[in-house]
Amino acid sequence: MTSHGSDGPLQGGEPDLELNRRSHQTYSRRVTGAAILVCCFLFLGGIWISGIELENLIWTAGLFDPRENICLKTAWMNTTQGQADRVQLCTEWIDHSDMNGETHKLSVEELEIIKGGDGKVRAHLKRGINFRLVGVTSYLLIIIAGGLFVQRVLIGRYKKQ
Repeated sequence: MTSHGSDGPLQGGEPDLELNRRSHQTYSRRVTGAAILVCCFLFLGGIWISGIELENLIWTAGLFDPRENICLKTAWMNTTQGQADRVQLCTEWIDHSDMNGETHKLSVEELEIIKGGDGKVRAHLKRGINFRLVGVTSYLLIIIAGGLFVQRVLIGRYKKQ
């Protein structure tokens, strides 16, 4: 009885094929693991070098909430109706739910004060595209695509040997 569990003779080349398949699997796993590690280091290193804070990457509302925040500085703002209707807004505050203790500032350039027909004043943030988020996402996609390309090239070269 042979090591394969059959009574017949070993066919020539079977052990070599099995050995090649196993070495190919081992090489593929190692290249994949190395690609994952290198891509992670590239991404995190790029984020660290650029100085982007991931917690501030996605915009939050950025408006003062008197129930949860303490106002530090106020300013008078004109509504869309002009000088006659001015409102006082908090432009700098501390948020109790934010553990880092940094002060939050209202970006006056991105703010539009609207006085409705009911007499209530509303603040509307005019935010455009978050280019920091688009840039980080593009950077991550380029790293992933590059890692997949290098992985396929290395595994393809190994198969040809």
